[in-house]
Amino acid sequence: MSLRTPLSRRWVVTTLLTLAAPPLHAAPLAESAPTASQTAAAPASKNDLDPAKREQLRALVRQASERMQAGDRASAVALLEQARALRADPSIDYNLGIAYAELGRHPQAATAFERFLPVADPSRFLPDRIDDVRRRMAEYQKSLCRVRARFTVPAGQPATLYLDEQALSTLDAGRMSESRWLSPGSYRVRVAGPGLRDYSVSIDLRPGEARELTGDVVREGSESSLLADNAAKALKQEPLPFYRKPWFW
Repeated sequence: MSLRTPLSRRWVVTTLLTLAAPPLHAAPLAESAPTASQTAAAPASKNDLDPAKREQLRALVRQASERMQAGDRASAVALLEQARALRADPSIDYNLGIAYAELGRHPQAATAFERFLPVADPSRFLPDRIDDVRRRMAEYQKSLCRVRARFTVPAGQPATLYLDEQALSTLDAGRMSESRWLSPGSYRVRVAGPGLRDYSVSIDLRPGEARELTGDVVREGSESSLLADNAAKALKQEPLPFYRKPWFW
């Protein structure tokens, strides 16, 4: 996938609306900061950070920009993820998407861009940046795939969805909170949790495919499972072939 434009036109210095972080002077990077009048007119949010955390957020954003300018995209991603854990902001998601894409981690880039687009304010982001993200997402919809999860899990039993033995998501009442972007390929899906019998299945995902993973997860020690139950039903419903019918003489 080739979605490359000059770095100076893609990376946005993250100057957040309510933080008013100063622009960096080390490189000719575009900014997504509001004007002074916009900042003054912005109402105070109940979710505003306390001064210490606000300063921590500013520092993380500055460090991430410096690491990106130095070509250390992995460190920039780690710092931006820390910043987003303090406060979600569309400019952080935009920068995360760009950094992940530069690393070739396109499913993570798609996730960040998907968060960015619905809340991208044209007064903060140049139209060509928003259009660029839309083009990227159109490409990702063709080249990547998505999965949702909807499992039946015993009430009160926590469960986790694993993909190739890597934890993908906790399942709240048997469901993932949101769909996940993945690269096409073959995966081993496993649902497990304390007191539960592991549910495991292999799947193949094609480019552009959207798949919902479903199944029944039973308690450990149960004599039935989804696969066993389905096999039993199939045997009951399928008529025996002629040559296997019992004959009595």
